[in-house]
Amino acid sequence: MVAGIFGALGAPGLHAEDNKQKIDCHDTDLDFSAPSYDVTCTDLSKGSISVDSEVAGSRLYKLFAESQAEATFIVVVDDRPLGNRIFIKRRSLQDNVESYFNGVTYSGWALGTPVAQFDVNNFTGEMKDGAVLECVGFQHQGSRRYDGIARLVVGFACSAHGRDQDYEALKHLQAPSG
Repeated sequence: MVAGIFGALGAPGLHAEDNKQKIDCHDTDLDFSAPSYDVTCTDLSKGSISVDSEVAGSRLYKLFAESQAEATFIVVVDDRPLGNRIFIKRRSLQDNVESYFNGVTYSGWALGTPVAQFDVNNFTGEMKDGAVLECVGFQHQGSRRYDGIARLVVGFACSAHGRDQDYEALKHLQAPSG
């Protein structure tokens, strides 16, 4: 069943993951230290973005870790715009998870238990293949920047073995807090 979950979800993706490039996770500010997980990092950065009259760039890294033994996966992105007067709009955890990640139908959002620097909400995720999993969404919004924030770390974890496994996986994630 787990292989079907991961295969159907295709390592949960971002809504615009066309220019993906696998990289060494040590080249990012993301790290995942749990044993029995396979970890992959992807560089989804854009060299230049035109926003109104400004030209900017973005650093966008994704970490995906999965454990067949634990029947659990975690996916997280670190999004950091680069340039003058460029920022990320401040939004709710639910809005951020649902807008950054595709391949899941989200329902039953409820307040979760914070872990480290992360705000956490529980939800039920239905995967493309119909598998229904208990999941936790999490985020850390970086420092204020103009009318928004300078950095966003957002992601979610899901498990076929229940939500406690999601929280356990999240405890092994190291991500920037600023």
